[in-house]
Amino acid sequence: MFKKLTPLTLLLCAACAAPDSGSENSPDRQLEGEANSSVASIMANVETQPVESTDDAADDPAIWIDYENPANSLVIGTDKDAGLYVYDLSGQIVDFGAYGNENNVDLRQNLIGDTFGGYDTLIASSNRTTNTVDILTLREGGKLEQLGSYPTKVEPYGLCVGLPSDKQAFRVLVNYKDGLVELTDVTFVDGQMSAQPVYELNLPSQLEGCVFDDQAQEMFIGEEMGGVWRFPMSNPDGKGELQAPLGTETGLVGDLEGMDIYVAESRKILVTSSQGDFTYVAFEILPDSLKPLKKFRIADNPNGVDGVQETDGLAVTNVALGTGYPRGILVVQDGENQGGLQNFKIVDWRNVEAILE
Repeated sequence: MFKKLTPLTLLLCAACAAPDSGSENSPDRQLEGEANSSVASIMANVETQPVESTDDAADDPAIWIDYENPANSLVIGTDKDAGLYVYDLSGQIVDFGAYGNENNVDLRQNLIGDTFGGYDTLIASSNRTTNTVDILTLREGGKLEQLGSYPTKVEPYGLCVGLPSDKQAFRVLVNYKDGLVELTDVTFVDGQMSAQPVYELNLPSQLEGCVFDDQAQEMFIGEEMGGVWRFPMSNPDGKGELQAPLGTETGLVGDLEGMDIYVAESRKILVTSSQGDFTYVAFEILPDSLKPLKKFRIADNPNGVDGVQETDGLAVTNVALGTGYPRGILVVQDGENQGGLQNFKIVDWRNVEAILE
């Protein structure tokens, strides 16, 4: 059913866009696993307030853009033991919704028409307390409002959303630990939410990270101990390819976790979390392959924002978010957050861009 491409070649670079400021003081934390000096280093600019749940709780972020005042844009982050947080770009909590064990979250904006219930923004999140996908929107002031939900199989895990080519549905992909992928189209009829199954896929083993490319009508799915799969959004059965397997030739180390797409002027960049060695790998999306560009990690910043370990979910945007982030941002979950409970880190995309150049 699936075809595996010839492994790709990854060039690892020792050049760093930022000094390893924390490695001298905490080498055990900075240099754990394979994330060492052979990997490029960057720094985060801001960190959010931590989630309130203990242990492994924070998981996946999504970015909401305030197009009228981009500096007021927001980050939505899951607490998989409690609900959804909303943060501003300084990392302060704006809102919290105690919806249950929300695992992954994603959204789409600038939606037009009754098909989307008249909502400009729709948010989807996988809820492992209720075994549902929750559909929400954002109200004025960054306040969450739940619009409805639809049932899933037991323990919905990874989740991402996209728009099919006719832009007449809010398409939600949910995946599971057994390799099952479900796609569902959410629409509104007379103001009432409706969820229609589209199709299912089966991959070899546990999944989580995923992302849609609406423009190309494609989707990328992360098999945690396999690699990055690529499918067309419509009628994908039998058309999937494992385009970036785990291994030294791609730089990916299991578990493969979060992923998102940054659209630059001349190329699209798929950013993935290589959780097993606390790093990230950026790929250029080519018409029929994924070209590894750079493997990097997030080190301690002298401004007090600690480095990042064991990232689950991540999100990117290319929208200029005020003067502080003229090229957009990368947001990652921090599985350790030195000295506190888990949180999210915000990275100026220019830090990533510097090592990709």
